[in-house]
Amino acid sequence: MLDVRCWMFDLFVHRPHVDKSASHYYSRLIVLEFQDRKDVCVMAEGILEIEDSSFDTEVLQSEKPVLVDFWAPWCGPCKAIGPIIEELASTYGDQVKFTKCNVDDNPVTPGKYGIRAIPTLIFFKGGNVADQITGMVAKSKLEESISNIL
Repeated sequence: MLDVRCWMFDLFVHRPHVDKSASHYYSRLIVLEFQDRKDVCVMAEGILEIEDSSFDTEVLQSEKPVLVDFWAPWCGPCKAIGPIIEELASTYGDQVKFTKCNVDDNPVTPGKYGIRAIPTLIFFKGGNVADQITGMVAKSKLEESISNIL
């Protein structure tokens, strides 16, 4: 049996120093704690949060192609691309494994793959890098990269 704890926080933040045009924003944070697996947790439907310790098993040894979203909680573009990745996970989740790796909490893996900016999405097939996208891009560009690894 899997022991899971869940917390949900609704946040309303005022940050005029970040973006003058949108100085207020609303965000919902959902935290899941898995008692049996500290290195992997589900971020959203069909998206795994992976750590340095689980990267090889979950990504490089995966039988399915894998999309890894290297992100950080403070990154605006990471928050913007998140819902797009969630949509893609619901569409392609049976064919592609969708994962997220927090670069602040897991510095080894991003360093190994030369991540210098976030969000960076790396597409793996057969344990090898098949494609890489950095920054906020259109959903169609992500779908094109997914099609290339299928």
